[in-house]
Amino acid sequence: MRILDNFKLANEREDFQLVKDDIEKEIQFSRTNLWILIFAILIASLGLLTNSTAVIIGAMLISPLMGPITGLGFGIAINDLQLLKRSILNFLFASSVSLTISTSFFLLIPIHEATSEILHRTSPNIYDALIALFGGLAGMVATSSKLKGNVIPGVAIATALMPPLCTAGYGLANLNPKYFFGALYLFLYQHSLYSSRHSRCCTIAEVSPGAALSLASQKRMLHSAAGTVSDTISENFKIKQWAKALP
Repeated sequence: MRILDNFKLANEREDFQLVKDDIEKEIQFSRTNLWILIFAILIASLGLLTNSTAVIIGAMLISPLMGPITGLGFGIAINDLQLLKRSILNFLFASSVSLTISTSFFLLIPIHEATSEILHRTSPNIYDALIALFGGLAGMVATSSKLKGNVIPGVAIATALMPPLCTAGYGLANLNPKYFFGALYLFLYQHSLYSSRHSRCCTIAEVSPGAALSLASQKRMLHSAAGTVSDTISENFKIKQWAKALP
């Protein structure tokens, strides 16, 4: 039983209101967050241009794009329609700004031949989906825990939402529908999988004021993760068929 005690999360659980306040602060894209987003887009686009993995990782570290995505999943989990609405609106706004700036960047500085970093983000596969899945689980645990550590920046790097969005801008600037739709599909698929796992696991974990995480809830979380892996594998076949249909 002592071994099982190491997996219990109830004793390290953060206060509900503090968790909600922290998430709400990261949702809004105005002033500081908006400028940081713009700089992150430009850095990611330069990383794709120069084929530099280190530069792209730097862009993912400073990107505030995870804020509304986490807020969306959390809003669904706690049935907060206002939080959900704000998260969706800010997510759409941030995505539009990212796509506009990255497209403008690649129009001004055209690439005649796509780099390997660009090509890597035009063909979604099962590994991208699994990364988003486990990133959502890690984000859920870190968000609701007092011992957050460096998990959130790591999740941002692992799920890699900024580079596909900039790659979609490259495809749009070069009028390449395969690159545009492939990268945009990867971005939206990773976003939806991350948000849905974050939402579902928060719901299973009974994320509400004063709730305690029961052993049954932890078992349901594990069952949910296992079920999603199975769903992700089947979804991968659909992705491959969809990618082949692109011109």
